[in-house]
Amino acid sequence: MQPTTASAIKAGATIAGMLVVTVLLSACGTPTSPTAQPPHALTALSSGWQVGASEMRDGEGRSFTVCTLQRAGDGGSRFWIATTSATITRDLYVGVRSASLPAVEGRAARKPGLVIDGTAFRPQRAQQAGDSLSMVIPGAEAEAFLQAFAKGYNLEVTAEDLPGFSFPVSLVGTANGRREWQKCIETELKPPANG
Repeated sequence: MQPTTASAIKAGATIAGMLVVTVLLSACGTPTSPTAQPPHALTALSSGWQVGASEMRDGEGRSFTVCTLQRAGDGGSRFWIATTSATITRDLYVGVRSASLPAVEGRAARKPGLVIDGTAFRPQRAQQAGDSLSMVIPGAEAEAFLQAFAKGYNLEVTAEDLPGFSFPVSLVGTANGRREWQKCIETELKPPANG
């Protein structure tokens, strides 16, 4: 069974209690540090991607909904993109989980790069925790990144402070996943009604 409807995406939101994406937010409510905890239980799609709504919390315990598009690979590896309501931030959260990342204690700042078919994107902030590397694409570059993602064939994550590290992601066949992710955004992240 491979749900691909908006109702299936809404059903995926019922796992929010189990699927908590934690980020640190500044006093004004804008996320200032990406999560290093990748999602782990989303709705599977026929394209091999997964989509779902989950929860993120700020340092004061306030909760926000986030929609995530993820692809799982061999050996527990993962690549994901997450976004929250534009009323909170227009930044994109991009991350990978990879056993080839060197071990670190706690959290470590990183200098990663993202390349889609030769077009480079530089995350604004990034950190590694365990075997997960999490990055923030600033809102001003988010649309260009998403357009390249939609039209691209290959994405690669590297890091200038991690010589030899490379995490390739095939973007072939992402159309279904992107459609369902957009449905999640429209359904779960819509602004509250006035009054």
